[in-house]
Amino acid sequence: MSAFTRDCLRQAQAQGLRIVLASGRPVQAMEKLADELEMAAYDGFLIAFNGAQIVGCSTGEQIYSCMLDRPDQLWLCQKARELEAFVHVYDGPRLLTPQANEYTEIESRLTGLEVVECPDLPSVLPPYTPKVLLMQAPDRLVEIERRLTGLTRGRFAICRSKPFFLECVRPQVCKGTALKRLCTHLQVPLLQTIAVGDSYNDLSMLQLAGVGVAMGNAPAAIQEQADLVTDPCACDGAARALCRLLQGKVQPCGTFPAKGTA
Repeated sequence: MSAFTRDCLRQAQAQGLRIVLASGRPVQAMEKLADELEMAAYDGFLIAFNGAQIVGCSTGEQIYSCMLDRPDQLWLCQKARELEAFVHVYDGPRLLTPQANEYTEIESRLTGLEVVECPDLPSVLPPYTPKVLLMQAPDRLVEIERRLTGLTRGRFAICRSKPFFLECVRPQVCKGTALKRLCTHLQVPLLQTIAVGDSYNDLSMLQLAGVGVAMGNAPAAIQEQADLVTDPCACDGAARALCRLLQGKVQPCGTFPAKGTA
């Protein structure tokens, strides 16, 4: 997070806005960013595991949780093996995998979780987990996603968070549903929300928010579904969009272009 983005989001909170970090990552992987933004002082929230958990920064209270049970995990691990995909299962601060691989290293670096190799993974699965992650090279993962979606028959919600990450959660879990649930908890109308995202797991949130802003580096399919498109992540797009919206160049709760730049 750049100094520009950090300062912009801090100022937004000081003006009365509430910041929510929504990610496919676990809570502990977002806590450093939340601390940098001083979100506990402003009663911010974390939406983790694509919406499977919602936690308050000021109290640490978990206000929502929706987990996969062991039979769900076993089924996904079996399908991952059949489809020749790597698999990760989350167990508190640990990342369980049958065999460490190049994607394990990426996920461990992103989340800070301890990697535990479990050759007999089915025998050590936790009673519940918020998410199972399947991984493979991007071109192969597209086909794995297609086949797995057909096999699940609605048993899970499946989406890509990165070209090589396929997220598997309970069918009612997504960032959009989590945003709606949090708004109900806070008694804030969805119309008064701004959501910013750059990947497929952000789409439900962009569609439900009062204003959905796609990053400039988002896939074309995501940009087409957003209300506005901002600069890429590397150019502080999220912060720049928020600054422009707050300055009145675009009215988040009034009239704004169906598509445009922010």
